[in-house]
Amino acid sequence: MRMLALLSGLLLMQSVLQAQDVKTHAVLKGEAGKPTVTITVESVFSRLPLHGVAPVRVTIENGSTADHTWRLAFESTSEDDRLLSQFEMESKKGGSTTVELLVPVATYFSTSSYTYDQRLKYTIKAERVPAETGAFTQSCSSDWPAILMSKGLSVRNSGPLDDAVDSFTSSSSDAFAATAELTSLPSSWRGYSGLDVVILTDTEWLKLQTEAPAVSQALLEWSRLGGQLDIYSKQGMGPEALGIKGVKSGTRSLGSFHFYQWNGTEFDPAETVGRYQSLRHRHQELSDASGATQALVSELGLRSFGNWQVALILIAFGVIVGPVNLFVFAKPGRRHRLFWTTPLISLIASALLVVLILVQDGTGGKGERLVIVNVEPAETNAYVTQYQSSRTGVLFSGAFEAKDVFISQTVLNDSPWSAVDDEGGLAKRYNVDGNVYGGDWFQSRREHGHYLQSVRSTRGRIELVSAAGQPPVIVSSFGFPLTRLAYLDADNSLWICKAAVPTGDKVTLESATKGDEKTMFPAALGSSAIDIGTLFVPGQFVATAERVPELTIDTLGSIEWKDRAVLFGPMLGTQN
Repeated sequence: MRMLALLSGLLLMQSVLQAQDVKTHAVLKGEAGKPTVTITVESVFSRLPLHGVAPVRVTIENGSTADHTWRLAFESTSEDDRLLSQFEMESKKGGSTTVELLVPVATYFSTSSYTYDQRLKYTIKAERVPAETGAFTQSCSSDWPAILMSKGLSVRNSGPLDDAVDSFTSSSSDAFAATAELTSLPSSWRGYSGLDVVILTDTEWLKLQTEAPAVSQALLEWSRLGGQLDIYSKQGMGPEALGIKGVKSGTRSLGSFHFYQWNGTEFDPAETVGRYQSLRHRHQELSDASGATQALVSELGLRSFGNWQVALILIAFGVIVGPVNLFVFAKPGRRHRLFWTTPLISLIASALLVVLILVQDGTGGKGERLVIVNVEPAETNAYVTQYQSSRTGVLFSGAFEAKDVFISQTVLNDSPWSAVDDEGGLAKRYNVDGNVYGGDWFQSRREHGHYLQSVRSTRGRIELVSAAGQPPVIVSSFGFPLTRLAYLDADNSLWICKAAVPTGDKVTLESATKGDEKTMFPAALGSSAIDIGTLFVPGQFVATAERVPELTIDTLGSIEWKDRAVLFGPMLGTQN
């Protein structure tokens, strides 16, 4: 029995170590082949996400006598698409360097219910050093939420949970959750952008708050943007005891917090899997052709892109360059003229096509943006979720710069002009170099849908300045006017302002009855992106604006964007 227990423990330890997916490269060797510089590349999560970023930890042990600059180039593939990114790292002689990289991965758009292999290849380069390559290949499921749980939880629970997941999905090899070491979790909210749920115990959460506050802060920011953080507690601890502020009825901004009591050792497999089986996840949002970005495309109106005119020019070109050229311009006896008539006719046809496209489609393009902003004055942060759709003309450059964002293409209805549809379309190549996005993020004469998120610093807020017993008087410190505003006070009474709310002016709100907010904020404003009714919680305001320049996530500047914005957050101050 003792031998059997020991063997089981060794097998369990082996499975945990294998899940870490660590690659070590001896990139420089000294005498007798002894490594002088080793680079270790670790996939922090045991499974690569279907979108967002893959946290990768790189450690360089430089035992040489020289400093080195290393460039790590990554290639993520999803169906026919490729996303290329690169990072630069410095290593000092005789020292050790560890860097946390957030590697963008290509979004997987297929809605097929099966498990497939997600692949992330990398190349390590340095001047006068032979290149080293490696890859992470991990199984992913497109019909199960992207869940992450700690290694400590996975030791006893991964096997039974994985078996239980098989009864809910079409694949027999789906995993319930990716796993990660608690000490390796990303310290940026972007590191969790490919996840739907993070599962921790109360002791693990308290440990993060004490020993890794940057990680716990990143999880809190991620939850503001729609992430779901589930904490399991043997003692039945709630948000207050765990130091988590702003949780109301299980929600926090656009995300949610759930607190479950358990025995402290093992999950009930059927109950736990059933809890997450019906969760709508972000992969579904990005792959939904009837989603918010498609609604925004519809507001751009119909456009034919002048197909029949192009066809007419091509037919005329075929007739002229063929029969007319052979029997009129270069008829028998003058065939040598073909050497200059054919190129001339081709140049004229090409010029006509260029002129036609420029006249009909123009340059740049037009776009619609819906910007949803959660303002948290106590944190001096604005949590921005942005849906945008555009119809481009001729683009001389599709590159743009964006810092600290999560960005993904979204599926649009099947049409000749959709950059991404549920049929896949042509292979595309996306590039990310630092904060510069290039490649096919924007293409000429296409319709694009994008989903973006970011955390922005702001001191904008709405404050109450009125006396008790009087209608609320508010002051806005936002650097732009609000077109309308509603406020649900602590007594669940609704107050509204249907006129504009300028910056710095006192505005008196008027009493309203429940339901008036539905006429103020029609469903079409948020299309399918957000249910504005869920934003009305006691102590919180909801407002709209035509433009929020310092909070909008800017992408391609040559597109003429039309904006609309929804802002919500706590009302500061009290009625004196």
